[in-house]
Amino acid sequence: MSASYKSWKCVWELIVVCVFLAQLTQAQQTRQTYTITGTVTDAKTGEALVGANVTIRGTSVGASADREGKYTILATLSPGSYRVAHSFVGYKTKVTDLQLAQQAIVEVGKIGLDEDLLQIQEVVVTGTGSAMEKERLGNAVATLAGSRIADAFAPTLDAALVGKIAGAQVQQNSGTPGGGVSVRLRGTSTISASAEPLYIIDGVIVDNSSNELVNLGGYVGNRIADLNPNDVDRIEVVKGAAAAALYGSRANNGVIQIFTKRGQLGTPRVSYRTQAGMGDIRKTYEVNMYGFDKPPSDATRKQVTRSDYQKDIFRTAYQYENHLAMSGGNEDTKYYVSGTQTSEQGIVNASDYQKINFRANLDQFVNSWLKLAAGANYVYSFSDRVPNGGIVGGEGVITNFAFQPNWADLRPNAEGKYPTPPFAAFANELEVLDLWKAPLRVNRFIGSLQFTATPMSNLSLEYRAGYDQYRENATREIPVGSSAGYITGFSQQATKDALQLNSDLTATHTVMMDDLGFTTVAGFSHSYYEGTTIIASVRDLIPVSTILSSGATATAAEYREKRVIYGSFLQETVGYQDKLFLTGALRVDGASTFGEDDRFQLFPKASLSYVLSNEEWWGETFGSTLNRFKFRLAWGQSGGQPAGTYDRFSVYLQQSNSNRPGLVNSVLLGNQNLKPERMTEIEVGADFGLFNDRISIEATYYEKQVKDLLLQRTLPPSTGFSGILDNVGELENKGFELMIKGIAWNDDMLQWISSFTVSQNKNKVTKLNGPAFAAANSFGISRVAQGEPLGFFYGPKYLRQTDGSLLLDAQGRPQRNPVAEKLGDPNPDYILAFTNEFQVYKNLSVYVQFDGMMGQDVFNFTRRILETPAFGNGKGYERELSGELPVGYYNNRRTVFEEYVEDGSFIKLRELSIGYLMDNEFTQGLGLRNLQVRLTGRNLFSIDDYSGYDPEINAASQSTLVRGFDWSTVPLPRTWILSLTLNL
Repeated sequence: MSASYKSWKCVWELIVVCVFLAQLTQAQQTRQTYTITGTVTDAKTGEALVGANVTIRGTSVGASADREGKYTILATLSPGSYRVAHSFVGYKTKVTDLQLAQQAIVEVGKIGLDEDLLQIQEVVVTGTGSAMEKERLGNAVATLAGSRIADAFAPTLDAALVGKIAGAQVQQNSGTPGGGVSVRLRGTSTISASAEPLYIIDGVIVDNSSNELVNLGGYVGNRIADLNPNDVDRIEVVKGAAAAALYGSRANNGVIQIFTKRGQLGTPRVSYRTQAGMGDIRKTYEVNMYGFDKPPSDATRKQVTRSDYQKDIFRTAYQYENHLAMSGGNEDTKYYVSGTQTSEQGIVNASDYQKINFRANLDQFVNSWLKLAAGANYVYSFSDRVPNGGIVGGEGVITNFAFQPNWADLRPNAEGKYPTPPFAAFANELEVLDLWKAPLRVNRFIGSLQFTATPMSNLSLEYRAGYDQYRENATREIPVGSSAGYITGFSQQATKDALQLNSDLTATHTVMMDDLGFTTVAGFSHSYYEGTTIIASVRDLIPVSTILSSGATATAAEYREKRVIYGSFLQETVGYQDKLFLTGALRVDGASTFGEDDRFQLFPKASLSYVLSNEEWWGETFGSTLNRFKFRLAWGQSGGQPAGTYDRFSVYLQQSNSNRPGLVNSVLLGNQNLKPERMTEIEVGADFGLFNDRISIEATYYEKQVKDLLLQRTLPPSTGFSGILDNVGELENKGFELMIKGIAWNDDMLQWISSFTVSQNKNKVTKLNGPAFAAANSFGISRVAQGEPLGFFYGPKYLRQTDGSLLLDAQGRPQRNPVAEKLGDPNPDYILAFTNEFQVYKNLSVYVQFDGMMGQDVFNFTRRILETPAFGNGKGYERELSGELPVGYYNNRRTVFEEYVEDGSFIKLRELSIGYLMDNEFTQGLGLRNLQVRLTGRNLFSIDDYSGYDPEINAASQSTLVRGFDWSTVPLPRTWILSLTLNL
């Protein structure tokens, strides 16, 4: 144990003990047991709000409203003044004063809550695990209701976030069922590691790995796809280091917290939803249909019949889903159980996705001061995947569509045998669809167990344990004779077993002293991860089988890893008269991925929230015109982990010598001085409410500086190593976020709510400590250089005249400038979304969402191959074949990468949803509370100038550096889904 850790441990324990001893003196005052009662209703209709939460601020005591909206709180408190908060989902929180004296029974009375149509007064759960009203936070936290997730009918939970979170770049990389989604919160904050945020479900950190166990061409799903959107109650997105600091060395990329549905007070309620839908490709490439194979100047040219093989590759895909859920409970026990079965075809023939999902959540009061909350989620999924080729391989369907000349007849003969394609180095895409197999199976279980004890009215103790385990099994089978690269056949099996364990202990203590409120939270956490990957491959298969035992030449590999992170934190929040809130926190993290001398790192944070509209003079000055105003300021630090578990070690590789086993060192030297990438962020913002909260505005500006970036540093050859991973780089992100919500109309006939979000992030590498370099798997296009944004496009441009026109050679062909330059930037200038939600007579609902990204570039590598003369499938090549352009024009052009960098800006009609709710005598006669029919369309059209399938996709999946790269990637389908929901 290092000396630095021992010193930190002593200081930490002293701080925690002193703070709690200082504040617990408040608890020694004379205390008395009180019975506090009241009723919570809808202010407009007078209906009881069953399950409404009632809490006494500054304490840990509260209650829920029963079927009649009534509640009873039994609390042992010191006499004095208190404030009682009444809250319910979808309603504005109302706070009333409460005076406790000698009278043991106190009646609060009837409290009517108003609808919170703009979700202004939401309660969020911070990194401490404790709930807090948003107005007390000095940083921005975005929230999204689970109903908005489920009704989006997105293919995965994270895909449903597109356009709904200001400051979040959410991008579905592929239209493959279960395809991966990339999420960037306020830009990219690393170079060598994953840029995806940390995912937490019901307080438990879960695995969101993207594992390409077998090479199918670069598109990879991520494990959040396992989750069921129907089970989500709400999502909270923590974007800044000031909020994420409490998650320590894993929070540089932000945090997404997912809360699943829990049981509610009342009789059992059953909900059944069935849905069916269809999807198709929105746009295809125009292909070369010219009737000759060569230009007129070539005497050997002959007539040909061309085909558009996209018609054989793509199809109309169908999908269906059935979801059944039941929930209910009483004052002591509440439960939620659900099951979902999903079946989805891909728009590429032979691809599909099946998933079964079960969830059970239980909340149980063991006694008056101890509560148990448990959750269990089992998922099984099966995918028939189609090799795509693409960025890391040439064997795939769309890849071979680009490479094989479309004048060749690739269809099978009468005996079912497929012909060898003209370019034998690449496979026949129709044979790949028919005979190549690449199934994927996933079994996953996620469990959580939480105990919450309130031994005193102002003290809460919480222990949470989390378990996340999955097995992922992937197969790749290529039959004998179907590929030049695998002429003797190929079979591969790969399995990954992963286990994530989390354990957290948190104590929360609150004190009210006249106009001051103190909330102290201290906690300890432990996280353990282990993973094992086994890959076995064989060649030289017997012709009738593709199982592993049918091969003669075998190779195998196994990888194991273990990681441990443990930490502790202390946070203090001071509130003054419900208008000024100051928060400070410290977290110390220790991770096994770093050397002993730098293992323990301190991550501080501080924030301020000043609700000026709670000042007495505010209402007199501004009235209802500017009825709400909050200023917020936050600063914090968080950390980032290295990409590899054992990067601090020098790794040895197996190498035989004269048939004797041996070892050889790798080319990278280990570094025991590795420490976390450290991000420092400051954000400043303001929240406004205009015209009695008819309009709500949230505005934020932030600056993020990331230092100690982990990059490979070159070593002299005399060391015996080529490089070492070291903390040598720096980058920055600067930007703003703006969200405007408004109630355009609200009466008994029509309710109309609009929302507009826009955000900008500027990314730049400020220090590289070495030469610029090309990102892996980008064909040298995506590049990292000091002073430039991450992953900018780099390559040759055209030679041009002084007036900007092309400088042609003597034959009239374009020429390439031998000096490579910056070609474009895949990072968008702006991300925006515009939504409108209508309700007519409370029965008819319409939701419309437009969203898009502006200013980013896309490298269209697919078009480059389609227009290459050797293959010539692109429509543009007709001009050379017909003699309109000189021979060699397109051969020269394909070497000029500037030609294929296109404007990727787009605006999409992302969602259009129309629903009708029936809750009349007809449904009651059927024994239903209500039923709803809904028709939803996704990705219905796109306004863009992109020549490819879709400017939104990315061939490199979740890659940190390779963005905006389009190479034979499956586009996002246009889908229509019809659903029927029955509520009993």
